[in-house]
Amino acid sequence: NVTVDYQVAKPLKLNLGYTRLSEPNAMLGVRSIEASDFGAGSTTEAMTMGATLETGDFTFAGSVSRSRSRSDARNRLTAGGAGLDGSAWQIAVGKARVLGTNDRLRLSVAKPLSIDSGTLDFAQVGIVDRETGARGIVTDTIDVTGPRRLVGEALYGMTMLGGQAELGAFGRADLGSRDEAGRRGFAVGLRTMVAF
Repeated sequence: NVTVDYQVAKPLKLNLGYTRLSEPNAMLGVRSIEASDFGAGSTTEAMTMGATLETGDFTFAGSVSRSRSRSDARNRLTAGGAGLDGSAWQIAVGKARVLGTNDRLRLSVAKPLSIDSGTLDFAQVGIVDRETGARGIVTDTIDVTGPRRLVGEALYGMTMLGGQAELGAFGRADLGSRDEAGRRGFAVGLRTMVAF
């Protein structure tokens, strides 16, 4: 993983990142109980571009990522064609001194990394001639493109008692997708710390 940051001017910073992930027996963090499915491994390459602008109490940030995953041809499960293409993006705004002098709020909307195009080819032994019953290698194609999710997040934090105590709140919600029961996923959390 390599990242380059460039300070264009005092309020504006740009960054560019490159990631190369080699997985010896998995693809995108997924393993199979059958060792030969991903036994020869896979490689994922990704590029990320981002920018951060700070103006007074406000911070604006955005980033976009593109990835391509390829699998070794010796796997039983292989990425078809040119591989699996994925993308992700996020935009965020932060504000300091919301309710007091020692607090900060950050709101963001993001599309988590998902596969936009690509298939997995699954090779297995099957009947290739129904008249004679001859067997051979049969390849099935599995569409692995996922739904395009949107996720909203809110983070709030403040320090109290001269920095001896901290309070933080977190909220996350799926903005576009629902589960099979028609419900939206969400999570909330609260964290406190007191030094003594």
